[in-house]
Amino acid sequence: MRCVRLPLLTDRELVEVQLDSERYGDVQLHWKQLDSEERLLESGGLRQGMSDELIVCVDSQMWEDQELENEDFLMGSYDPHAEKWEKLPGLKSLTHPACVALGDKLYVSGGICRNSYSDALYEFNSFKGQWTQLPSMSVPRATHGFLICNQRLYAMGGWRGFHEFLNSAECFDIAEQIWTPISRMPFALSRSASVVLKKKLYLLGGATGLTGSWQFHRGLLIYEVSADTWTQVSLNKGFFSAGAVAMNNGIYVIGGYAEKRTREWVEGGLIPENRHCTRKCFFISGDGSMNEAVIVPKLPKGIANAAVVRWEKRIYVLGGEN
Repeated sequence: MRCVRLPLLTDRELVEVQLDSERYGDVQLHWKQLDSEERLLESGGLRQGMSDELIVCVDSQMWEDQELENEDFLMGSYDPHAEKWEKLPGLKSLTHPACVALGDKLYVSGGICRNSYSDALYEFNSFKGQWTQLPSMSVPRATHGFLICNQRLYAMGGWRGFHEFLNSAECFDIAEQIWTPISRMPFALSRSASVVLKKKLYLLGGATGLTGSWQFHRGLLIYEVSADTWTQVSLNKGFFSAGAVAMNNGIYVIGGYAEKRTREWVEGGLIPENRHCTRKCFFISGDGSMNEAVIVPKLPKGIANAAVVRWEKRIYVLGGEN
């Protein structure tokens, strides 16, 4: 997300410029009182040096020592140049949402709010540091795929109950402010890694159900935006809650939960533990096939549910669980 650095001149510097111009008689300055968005429109948009590229992370769940009703939903920005974190204003009592960024805007959809699944869509404006609620999705969703392509937001799959996985999908036209259904996915899917590559939407891995054990999706789904169609591609491994970034004409898949062998299962808990955090990372070509010619080093330790983003020629892995 782009975060604007304003003003570029301090009030004192602006006064000095005005005095210099009047002293030398070079130009008569005409002043307008504009707010931040009006100033951006008048100036013709952001220019180099007027904004910073920051990485924004949102909490997928509350920490054990946080009071849900009293704490903000935690959102922070990371400056890769300065290697510093800054807290941003969050949303009250929200966990497990999905988010994407477009320019200076951040969009957050779904999640769980006060023990209820949410259909809400919010927009964060980095100019004002404020949240705005936009029209809601057709159904509540959490742990869903959420992407932006051609000025449209896409919400795909997810779940709206512990055992209620979704195969519905919909898109939101940012200009028209309208949600529209798109073709249903071939099957219900949650906790997949999602990424856009060459105007196609990819859902990688994921869980298809939770009936006695996690049901792993051994493959990926590709959504062709122009044709409104889904394509299935099989893989020889199952995973979910991984991260993914598009880079070098393909997709890097980072970490996540991999399948445990049956004899290693831990049963009797709320969730059957037929999964483990993996260190493995791999590369997928645009057609959905694994490309073993591209060697991706393992993570230092197994991590799932991390924020995985591309910045310049680097891949950042932030947070997560192990």
